[in-house]
Amino acid sequence: MNQLLSLWTINWLDLLGLASFGLLYGIISGWKWQPGAGFYVAGLLLVGLAQLSPLHTLGVHYLLSAHMAEHVLLLLVAAPLLILGLPQHPTSKAERIMIRVSAFFRVWSWLGWLAGVGLMWFWHIPAVYDATMAHDFSTTYGDIAAIPLCQTAGTSAGSLANLAHVLHPVSLILAGFCFVWPILGPFGQQRLHPLTGVVYLFTACAACSLLGMLITFAPVGLYQTYEGADYYGLVRLIRHNWGIDAVTDQQIAGLLMWVPGCLVYLTGAMYLLFGWLTTEQKHTDHIQLLLTKNL
Repeated sequence: MNQLLSLWTINWLDLLGLASFGLLYGIISGWKWQPGAGFYVAGLLLVGLAQLSPLHTLGVHYLLSAHMAEHVLLLLVAAPLLILGLPQHPTSKAERIMIRVSAFFRVWSWLGWLAGVGLMWFWHIPAVYDATMAHDFSTTYGDIAAIPLCQTAGTSAGSLANLAHVLHPVSLILAGFCFVWPILGPFGQQRLHPLTGVVYLFTACAACSLLGMLITFAPVGLYQTYEGADYYGLVRLIRHNWGIDAVTDQQIAGLLMWVPGCLVYLTGAMYLLFGWLTTEQKHTDHIQLLLTKNL
């Protein structure tokens, strides 16, 4: 276990990405700490956890389930927190840009849905998934070896493979932004109607549940990434101490997408529905109060 805890990875690309998000907040806010900034900080911390902690090492080299946990954290947790933490009083220039983005997703909300759901499906196409990992292995797609975000984990078979892995976490966060903006954007009047938002989230839940079920019940070896070398000597720990073999790992990965992933969507849908019902009840009570006074 001590060996696992020592596998925190620090590289300049991850640090540059985190610094860029911090810089973005400063530019939007006019370099002022504003209410709700805690959400933004929490989102950055989760991104750092997903990319720098041993979870990332396990996900890249050993466990599909660990990599799935990264996906869920980046797309469904960190991205919404970053949107919720956007400055409530942006600079005038930033506000104009944010209004345009909100207006766009108000009309083209389905593009946000497609980005969030479609990209999750895309990155789990076996050929794509295997091509972005950091293993030397022979598959039906050829010999592929990629370096994940400048880590020393082998030699690169080509710049496209390395570029794909660099874009992988960034694309998940950006897709998360696009997905949640129509329902959690900074301007309430530009958000989807709550009932539309419920449908928006419920259909996303159904799509990701289907992906989770396919992975859970697919034949073992769907992803060949983890058939590579034991880079850090953790196979014995994982297989014997934790009792996670290839079958269990793939099933856990599918269930993570299927159950916790869908639960995030359903929680958001229930929140929107409850908020709408509460507002409607207050509106009804107000009308009844006015009618009573007039009588």
